[in-house]
This record gives sequence, structure tokens and C-alpha cells, in this order.
Amino acid sequence: MSWEEYERGNELAAQGEQMARWAGNLLEVWGEENFRDLNRRVYKSTDCGAYVCLLLWADSPVWSGDQRLADIKPGDVKAIGVGSIVEGTDAAVEPDWLYLTDYLNLWEADYPEAESEDELDTKIATKLCDDFDKVVEAVEHAARDIWNETHGCDDCWKGHRVDESIDPDCESCGGDGVIR
Repeated sequence: MSWEEYERGNELAAQGEQMARWAGNLLEVWGEENFRDLNRRVYKSTDCGAYVCLLLWADSPVWSGDQRLADIKPGDVKAIGVGSIVEGTDAAVEPDWLYLTDYLNLWEADYPEAESEDELDTKIATKLCDDFDKVVEAVEHAARDIWNETHGCDDCWKGHRVDESIDPDCESCGGDGVIR
């Protein structure tokens, strides 16, 4: 092994440790010990019942119902996704993925005020958590739009629905089901 290969191996190992810390920090911020509990928390905290799924470095995707979610370590995670099934329709919100490798490119240029590598690492971990929250919110919004487009907005039929369809005369959504 050449010196360059040795150095590259050390660099990759350090990056893997950083990504594991960021994924672990996401669990901590959400107050959960493992990804199964994070999935349950996201599901229960959203109206649409959003789910968490993972892409692993050495395996196929792990979806929300997979029992392995409880045993997956942060260092095994390549990407974290959030999606939703829209009950009562044939539609779904496909997972929106946050690839941890994308955060490796956020360094000094993005956070010039960081005074140390630890502070920089904390800022990047915080960005991942903020981005995760935004993805959960975006999935919730997309699922709500799908629901409203197929079932009508809350004002359709003025609360006394004859059926589960859109009121074409609804003043709130204009018969679109979605209030824009």
C-alpha cells in the first residue's frame, strides 16, 4: 500500500466517523435511541403518517416496517429518507433522501465563522437536523395536497360530506380540493 492510499484510507475513515456522528445527532435531537423509534416518532407526529427509511452502505434500503431499524447503527447509514403513503388513494409521496455524503462538502467555505473542527462538525450536524425537519414538513405538505386533491379540502361540503369527493362549488378551494 502506498502512502497516498494509506492517507486516503484514513481520510475515508474520518469521514465515516463524521457521518455517523451526524446521524447519531439526528436521533438525539429527536429524542430517540434508534431508527425504529425515530420512524415511530415521525409517523405519530405527522398528520399523514410519514415514515423513515434508510439506505445503508452495504445493503438494500431498509423501509419503515423492517425490524432491522432498531439495530442499525448511525455509521451504517448512507442516506435517510422520509416518505408517506396517502391512505384512501393509490398515491404516495416517494421518499425524499438526505445523503450524508452531501454534508461532507459543507466545510469552511459554508461556515467561515466556525472556530474549530468541532464547532464546524456541530454546525453541519445541526444543518442535517434542520434539513430533516424540512423534509418531514415537505412530505406532510405533499401528502396533504394529494389527500385534498382526491378528497377535497376541509371546507368541501361544509363538514357534512355526502361522499368523499371534492365539492365543485367550494369557495375555499374553488373545486380543486387544494387551497392555494
